[in-house]
Amino acid sequence: MHTGILRWEGFDYRTATINDLPTHILLNIGDTITTNSYSNIYPEGINIGIISKFKKNDDGFYKINVNLFEDFNNLRNVYVTYSNESQEQLLLEKKLLKDE
Repeated sequence: MHTGILRWEGFDYRTATINDLPTHILLNIGDTITTNSYSNIYPEGINIGIISKFKKNDDGFYKINVNLFEDFNNLRNVYVTYSNESQEQLLLEKKLLKDE
């Protein structure tokens, strides 16, 4: 398992990108992208989408297009959740970044 940041670039509601996975990682079209336990927003193990295409950039990282499983254009009702531990997690993450 590898960790990257999934971003929606605002162009297509069906596609998001990952730009921070190093090129030594083996990728395949059709690989499933899931959430991990590092997020203070999403729980671990939620399937997000599949890799539709990727290319190696000159900076040593991939640009990965992910076709999202959820059709965000058709959402009508969503749940907003709150984690009691999210503030503690954010403080710990800040401390770790400061210590680096």
